Amino acid sequence: MNRSATVFAAITTDAPADAAPEPVTAAVTLRAVLPRTDALTAPERGLMEEWLDRIAGTSD
Repeated sequence: MNRSATVFAAITTDAPADAAPEPVTAAVTLRAVLPRTDALTAPERGLMEEWLDRIAGTSD
């Protein structure tokens, strides 16, 4: 499942809002907001992006 399909599925699901997200959904969500945090250094952010892309299945 590609990133767009994963996000679409997360938005259109009938699951309750308080249900724990699946790993792929959580990775896509965190990856989307990662640039807005200053808690990580640039190298740490790059590594986190790589890991999240792997989990989401979007790495090259």
